[in-house]
Amino acid sequence: MRINQRIKKEVKKAMENTDFSFLEKITKEGQKISTNIDNLKTPFEKPTLILTGRQDKEVGYKDTFNILNNYPRATFCVLDKAGHNLQIEQEKIFNQLVREWIYRLEEVYK
Repeated sequence: MRINQRIKKEVKKAMENTDFSFLEKITKEGQKISTNIDNLKTPFEKPTLILTGRQDKEVGYKDTFNILNNYPRATFCVLDKAGHNLQIEQEKIFNQLVREWIYRLEEVYK
């Protein structure tokens, strides 16, 4: 399956499964969905995987490098020939990096 076809198929499926009423509710109530990864009170000492696409026009990749001091156990990788959908555009290397990260997690949480 071509990259564009996979993106359309997977984004469509994600949109179909999105609970928009839940997202609207937590947004209205002012609840945070995530933490501010740029300004941690203390470094995150567990295995971390940060993957970015070199051609990502949605969020870019350069600013991500600035947070590495917050994650001393991080693997940081910028994948060429990948944009915002790097899990599709560079599937093999993406999957291998995720596998390696899972192995590191298993070592920590045995």
